[in-house]
Amino acid sequence: MRIGVCASVHHVGQAERAGFDYIECPLTELAAMEKAEFLAVQGRLGDSAVSVEACNLFFPGLRITGPEVDGRALAEYIGRAMERAAMVGAEFVVLGNGALRAVPDGWPVEDARSQLIFVLECIGRYGETFGLTVLLEPLNRKETNLVNSVAEGLEMVRAVAHPRVKLLADYYHVRMESEDVASIAQAGEWIKHLHFANGIARRFPRSVDEDEYRPFVRACRATGSERISLEARTEDFDTDAPKAVVVMRELFS
Repeated sequence: MRIGVCASVHHVGQAERAGFDYIECPLTELAAMEKAEFLAVQGRLGDSAVSVEACNLFFPGLRITGPEVDGRALAEYIGRAMERAAMVGAEFVVLGNGALRAVPDGWPVEDARSQLIFVLECIGRYGETFGLTVLLEPLNRKETNLVNSVAEGLEMVRAVAHPRVKLLADYYHVRMESEDVASIAQAGEWIKHLHFANGIARRFPRSVDEDEYRPFVRACRATGSERISLEARTEDFDTDAPKAVVVMRELFS
């Protein structure tokens, strides 16, 4: 299992020193860069042993559901962002964006679901063009009211039925929702990527026994996923990150 960390593309050096295999950087960060800055970043990545293998934070404020959705703006952004992700060598892009996909008050849930399916289909088409796969990330109810479990995520990606649209499982959200990890095993090969953090405080893990990690780890083995990204908080990356790498390698190796 390759161990990565969600971090700015500008922190690739820190990630390498901490012992991570790759970084998962914000797609919004890449898409917002002027051409010269982006090419400079691309060059620095080429000189690093740590690469960008995935991107998260897909949208920069564009609504995915509700009456304010602008389909043309979404499509234009998706095309530009996916091209940038491909240019830095990413294989996966993660669609979380809980607030942007949340069903607005008074908006029909089924309409919101249809809008999310439309967006996933659109990203999937660009994924075919650029060789990328989009991963829908189920999020806990404090972050969104649409797709809160791996089971619901599986239902959604099956409805999309696109070869470039798959699923992500995140330990923190699974734990927050008290979801049975059997849902992860049942999703099987639909799950192509994983996220990890201490499930109580969403912080960098400090020991293998501090939380109920083992059932999640066992369920993840059934998916065949090859990567897991640490998506967590810390006030001291340089101190906490190497310890987190040791914990994750012990759990997932």
